[in-house]
Amino acid sequence: MIISIVIPVTGFIIGAILGSWAACTGCRLPRKIPLWGRSRCMSCGQPLSFLDLVPILGYFFVHGHCRYCDSKISASYLVPEITLAFVSMLLFMKIGPTTQFLVYMVLLTGLAVASVSDLETFLIPDAIIMALAIPVIPFIFWTGDVTLWNSVTGGILGFTSMILPGLLINRFPGGGDIKLVAMIGIYLGAYSTAIAFTIGVIICLCIKRFNLKDYEGIPLAPYLFMGVSLLLLMNTWV
Repeated sequence: MIISIVIPVTGFIIGAILGSWAACTGCRLPRKIPLWGRSRCMSCGQPLSFLDLVPILGYFFVHGHCRYCDSKISASYLVPEITLAFVSMLLFMKIGPTTQFLVYMVLLTGLAVASVSDLETFLIPDAIIMALAIPVIPFIFWTGDVTLWNSVTGGILGFTSMILPGLLINRFPGGGDIKLVAMIGIYLGAYSTAIAFTIGVIICLCIKRFNLKDYEGIPLAPYLFMGVSLLLLMNTWV
């Protein structure tokens, strides 16, 4: 009984903490703000208290506004925390504290950082791609979940899936988007990347159709984050 409670709670807390870090990093990195040091309100510069920084709950403690200047806090900080918390909980319940779980959380956290950065500034800094690239080869050999060949073909597929449409319409996505999809391919392999990319594009098209008039300048990283999250949940639960 206790274990059945501890496992999902542990997974939820891990995801919430990683989501909070991802939100902070995604905000600071494209603005060239040091990643270390105390968090501050982006509007008034006031250092934030412990209650302000509690993952998920902190947003509701202050009712979505800074307690010092009353400026609105973007929901782009809250969504990664909630998403990673629930995805982490479901993954942890199914596969536990395994190397596979570690690989999944590294990828999802990197995508969450890219999502916040893309939403806030329409930029995906190379530092995010490099942070994902450094551990990927050891992970591949460590887990055996994706073969080296499948990883290479996945990276090629991710790259070409972004480049080829641009060749046809002579309009290319941002370099950060191209490199991010290629990195997803390296982590997941060709087949899983194709599915995750398709899910993300479908979600993007649905949201654009109902909420946006301008079909250009849409940050792609959040939809890739959702696509990969849903794919990993399907892979582990279905």
